[in-house]
Amino acid sequence: MHLALIMDGNRRWAKRQWLVKMLGHSRGGDAIERVVEWCVERGDIDILSAWALSKDNIKKRESAELSHIYDIIRDRLPRLMPKLLDNGVSFHTVGNLDLLPDDIAALLQDITHQTTRGNVMKFIITIGYGWQDEIVRAVQSMLSEIARSDDPRETANMIASTLDEAVFSSYLDTAKFPHPDLIVRTGGHERHSGYWLYSSEYSEYRFTETFWPDFSRKELDEIMSEFTARTRNFWK
Repeated sequence: MHLALIMDGNRRWAKRQWLVKMLGHSRGGDAIERVVEWCVERGDIDILSAWALSKDNIKKRESAELSHIYDIIRDRLPRLMPKLLDNGVSFHTVGNLDLLPDDIAALLQDITHQTTRGNVMKFIITIGYGWQDEIVRAVQSMLSEIARSDDPRETANMIASTLDEAVFSSYLDTAKFPHPDLIVRTGGHERHSGYWLYSSEYSEYRFTETFWPDFSRKELDEIMSEFTARTRNFWK
């Protein structure tokens, strides 16, 4: 089972608490650490993906706010890694790491490498991700493959003649993971924002008013109980 989280509401949580928005991101970091542990304890979640930072966030957020978020990543991920190793969790990323500071990208790749043997649960951080960007980069990959070939015309004809949904999806960041079964968005906004867009045709959605830093084990369990009771009449 693949549970995908859109972790929304950090800044609004801080505003409601009369706190600076930076603290909202820090508390959001606390929340994701807790949720990873809860999902491992439940034992029925094979893949947990969490949208940490979109491409638009990177392009449009103030530099001071982004710097604070990057500092949280620098602090929390090394601290989380022993827990991942102890619990058999493999770490993965989805998104354009070229948008990130070099040291952040290197840290993400290092933790991915060190946790490859984890076979209990996959934990995916979606960072530098946008669905339009994912599709554009997939097309760029196909064009680069054509340009690098010994016979570009023949390669282009071959790709064109075999291109279908499955072939196209193989060029996407999300291609190596199963489609999300359930996408949960916290923070009260009822929109998907393109999260796992190409892969979410049959995903179930659940929107909650809870701001991400307040997301609880009780709410996670209630959401999962509701999901398992749903009838999903489709061929996946």
